[in-house]
Amino acid sequence: MTAIDLAAMRQHNSGLVLASLFQAREPVRMATLVRQTQLSRRTVELILSTLIDEGWAAETSEPVGDTLGRPPRRYQFRTDSALFATIAFDPHAATAAIVDAYGHIRHQASTVLEDIDNPSECLQSASDLLKSVIADSGCPRPSLRGIGISVTGRIDDDGTVMHLPYTPAWTGVRPGEHFASVFGLPALVDNDTNLAALAEQWVGGAGGYSNFVWLIAGYRLGAGVVIRKDIHKGLHGAAGEVVQVESMGLAAMRAQPLGLISSPVPAQRAQALSIVHAAEAGDVEAMKSVEELLDLIEPVVSTFAWTIAPEAIFLGGGLEQSRLLTDQLQRRLEASGLPPIQIRPSSLGENAPLLGAAYMARSAQNDTLTQALRENHLATFPVSAN
Repeated sequence: MTAIDLAAMRQHNSGLVLASLFQAREPVRMATLVRQTQLSRRTVELILSTLIDEGWAAETSEPVGDTLGRPPRRYQFRTDSALFATIAFDPHAATAAIVDAYGHIRHQASTVLEDIDNPSECLQSASDLLKSVIADSGCPRPSLRGIGISVTGRIDDDGTVMHLPYTPAWTGVRPGEHFASVFGLPALVDNDTNLAALAEQWVGGAGGYSNFVWLIAGYRLGAGVVIRKDIHKGLHGAAGEVVQVESMGLAAMRAQPLGLISSPVPAQRAQALSIVHAAEAGDVEAMKSVEELLDLIEPVVSTFAWTIAPEAIFLGGGLEQSRLLTDQLQRRLEASGLPPIQIRPSSLGENAPLLGAAYMARSAQNDTLTQALRENHLATFPVSAN
């Protein structure tokens, strides 16, 4: 006879109850939890008592109505019980945020990176920033479950920086090890567009797509590729690093005035957006700049269309701010006879990599309770913790 692991069974059952609370997103009654978990009422009561004591759940009051007698008890998941710290690096700055398990940013701040060619200095500045964000957010330290880190370059599966297009100094750096050492939490690293794609799938507009590409083009250039709901990283994280394809002439985007729409510098983005607004108002010269940028983006999109044939391509990193760019690119693709791919703006703006980093950190948790905080329709991020 096979021995029953009672501790494992209790953990499994606790995960079922917590998952029901988490997925409900609002207070639920005891009867609902019993029905959804198919556990006995007494078992659910005992589990709820433990979850409340450990800070995962809270009992709430039933709204006052016309019914007589004792109102049914209701319970809900505590959003402050599982929080994830995130850091996003770009060539000029680092941004830190605290994100909950639903993908809501609770607090964030940024700092300028004085010398991007000095990885140690940048990592120290970013960890100092994250410490202040944690303190300012007021989140209880035990609620922090992990750290997700976004870097704008090619990242290997083990979190090693293989190549950053703007500086060779980061090659071989493992940012996750630094943050894991400083904060005593598992820390994971990946490319910004991979993470942006996962964020789009998690809390953006790509939840209904199995195959799609998240594209940033202009001053910055890269793509996150999702195939069958899983990120496709390729060999040593090279998939989607189209910035490296010199034969496509993509470097010209950096010199194109409208290419600054994807710049990490706010003033430069505003400058490019003014051109878009002028084009929308009918300015001929501004519209010429729009067409010139689309001339450079269209071959990238066409390549993805005929190699991956995604259901949709999401434009982000600044491109999402212009409906004109999205619509004009869609018209071009339809006129060229490409597969019927939808061109859509990202719904997440500049926070996409931060949110994707939180998703990565959440997916990598290996304890039963935090694992319960997952949606069944989303992929588990294939990466190992440092």
